[in-house]
Amino acid sequence: MISIDILDLRSFMQELLKGTLFHTFEVRTVEIQTFTTFQISGQLHKDFFSLDEQEILNREYANWQEIQPFIFQIVKGSRLPKKLKIVLSLPKNKWNKFLSPEQENQTSALFINFLYEDQKMICTTGVGLSSFSLDKTIEHLWDDYIQSFLKQNQIFSEKNF
Repeated sequence: MISIDILDLRSFMQELLKGTLFHTFEVRTVEIQTFTTFQISGQLHKDFFSLDEQEILNREYANWQEIQPFIFQIVKGSRLPKKLKIVLSLPKNKWNKFLSPEQENQTSALFINFLYEDQKMICTTGVGLSSFSLDKTIEHLWDDYIQSFLKQNQIFSEKNF
């Protein structure tokens, strides 16, 4: 797990709330504090969908693309929220970009967390493993992937030590 400061808050928030960069990430939870607290679970309620739609979905969580417009509606305006916490995860079909099949089997989730508070945005990474392990290889691979992802997409950031 690493902690990263997002340096250009304005352009990052523009990308997060209006851009497409995070569209394919799964939404685990969102918490927004403005005049009240809004909490959103990204878990899909499959019984809401028709049987045909359920077969097509084949996933447990909403994508950021589906939730993003609602978040934008809550935070838009002249005031920034007091707090914004977003927990996303990389869909399993993208893990093979940097994990071996064996490592994929050991992994239950790859998280990227964004916390805006006190006029700062901090990004942290996290890994859910299927079973306890002292081996940090998967964690380091995910950390490296996120740092590279941010850099490739010109999200200026600085790793905290």
